[in-house]
Amino acid sequence: MMFCGLMICLGLLIYSKLSEYRSFRSDRMIRLQKQLWIALIVQTGNPIIFMYFPILLMYILPMFRIGFGPLSNLSMIAFSIYPPLDQLIIVYIIRDFRDYVKEVFCGFIHRIRKQNNQNNHTNSTELEIL
Repeated sequence: MMFCGLMICLGLLIYSKLSEYRSFRSDRMIRLQKQLWIALIVQTGNPIIFMYFPILLMYILPMFRIGFGPLSNLSMIAFSIYPPLDQLIIVYIIRDFRDYVKEVFCGFIHRIRKQNNQNNHTNSTELEIL
């Protein structure tokens, strides 16, 4: 509990310091700072939801004689989802990263479609010759 209180206090201090210098920054920098702030908040909640909460349940519920059975595997699944999800959160929230990933994947898909169209055209030409 103290850990969460410390995170909230330090987060508010960071927010107040960033707000002081708002007039000295460009609009683009302010948007980026806002995206980074949102990413920080979501990344703070991510381990709480996917690491601490499932493990906390695994410790507390047996004290009340509540069994998990096969559901105990869900806590390990949530624990293993945390690292990749942490990275996906950053890519999704920060617009420049998201746009770059879209550009890379759309370019890759476009090249594959272009190759398939060329292969189909070549195959149909070969059939006409035969």
